[in-house]
Amino acid sequence: KLLYQNYPLSLAQGEGMIGWRERNRECAWMCAAARRIGLEMDAASLAVSIFDRVVTSVRIPGKYVNCVAVGSLSIAKKLCEDHEEDAPVFLGRLRLEYSAQELKRMELKILQVLGWDAHLPNLNRFVECLLSELEATFLLPSIKKHLDFLLCDSNLTSNFRWSVLALSTVSLLVEATNKHWQYPINALARLCKIPMSEVNRCRVKVS
Repeated sequence: KLLYQNYPLSLAQGEGMIGWRERNRECAWMCAAARRIGLEMDAASLAVSIFDRVVTSVRIPGKYVNCVAVGSLSIAKKLCEDHEEDAPVFLGRLRLEYSAQELKRMELKILQVLGWDAHLPNLNRFVECLLSELEATFLLPSIKKHLDFLLCDSNLTSNFRWSVLALSTVSLLVEATNKHWQYPINALARLCKIPMSEVNRCRVKVS
């Protein structure tokens, strides 16, 4: 599995192919849909990571992009929840007109692109790990309120790895609560092997 992609990311070009605007729209839909059916941020974040890996790996015509988003959310839901929901129930809760067979076919196509491993790095997971290292998990509710915005902004997600985006966001929150924020953030950057120059560049974009 390709864990590290080359940044900045790019979408396949061509007539009828999706652009970053369509990508952002579908990511916003996935985040809203996840909230609507009671999923936690881990599922929404993983769904966006799956979706991004697909749309930056293969050419996606615009007419299929929502089906890819639905398939990505369905796979993420299965991985993040303890129980599996029947496809017709899942589609019905989201008021979608896709058939269970169409959803299953899309899930299989997505998994083929992913090399049959959908446990991808994602923004929410990095944020949780970083705050755990700082022994500051109490900040998690404050930071999760902003993750939707970050996930749906291709100017950020196409230029920075999830780890960099997570550390930059955490650093801004820690800075607001600790005037000595640079010491723990520098330590985390060394631990994650992330250059502080990249973190600082991302901080400017996020803030």
